[in-house]
Amino acid sequence: THNIYIGGVSEAATANVSGTVTLNAIRTDVGSQIIFQQNRYESGSDDSKIYFKALTTNSTENTYLDGETVITVGDFNGKANYYDTDLVNGTFQLGTNITLTMSGGGDVTFTGDDIREYGTIVGAGTYTTNGPVSYIDWDWQLRLAIDSANRNGFLDELDEMVTDIIGSLEKGGNC
Repeated sequence: THNIYIGGVSEAATANVSGTVTLNAIRTDVGSQIIFQQNRYESGSDDSKIYFKALTTNSTENTYLDGETVITVGDFNGKANYYDTDLVNGTFQLGTNITLTMSGGGDVTFTGDDIREYGTIVGAGTYTTNGPVSYIDWDWQLRLAIDSANRNGFLDELDEMVTDIIGSLEKGGNC
């Protein structure tokens, strides 16, 4: 499979699934990713969560856990850059403000060339990473800083200062 998109898998939908579900996006002719995404329901409700009893994910390139996910019984083993090639920088990402809940106390293992743990893991028996881990989502922090500057009027003041400076330069004045 080229890309796998997961969202809105209810606990009831997995009730009759025994054992581990394995998602493989491991094509060799094209990069493949697995993307967990928030469901269309209101964020934070049980309808927006993604449920599995136990889960293994394998992707040629990246796996993005960007939807609230609950593993109810077993383990979660996630691997990006499945073929361990130097040609791919496989990222395994637990998204900002996303929670992976291991309600059955299972183990969690993330493997990748880059592991981005921006969210929270709750209830894991053990948590193992195979690859370098970063914990701060700098893009998210930058967005928050810009939003804060907008709310506090800083960007409006900066725009006004730059407009004044450009106006002075156009008139041949000194700044």
